[in-house]
Amino acid sequence: MTAIVSGTQLLSWPERRNSRAFTVQRVMPDGSVEQPDYSSVMADVFAEDQDEQAKQLGVVGINQILARRRVAAEAADIPKELKDAAFQRAATQIMDKLHGERAPGVYLGQVRE
Repeated sequence: MTAIVSGTQLLSWPERRNSRAFTVQRVMPDGSVEQPDYSSVMADVFAEDQDEQAKQLGVVGINQILARRRVAAEAADIPKELKDAAFQRAATQIMDKLHGERAPGVYLGQVRE
């Protein structure tokens, strides 16, 4: 997840809050977790390149549109409570990192202008 911070304040989340930041994995009866399906994420990652290749051939590529629709449809299936809890947890970890505490998985980068 990506957040916009200033000093020690979390200002906002990027517009694509319902993006590929979320995956849902089923817990099996034996307690194991099913493997994540990254196919829609990979389609989204490569869509821009595929559209650019199509453009060079003189046609209009719609891979980005289709990939974004698929990701949005998958995100719509995730309960709002789960999304909100994930963002609350992420906010807590980001604030911990901003205040010098240990926060595994949190990286504070600089915005380039």
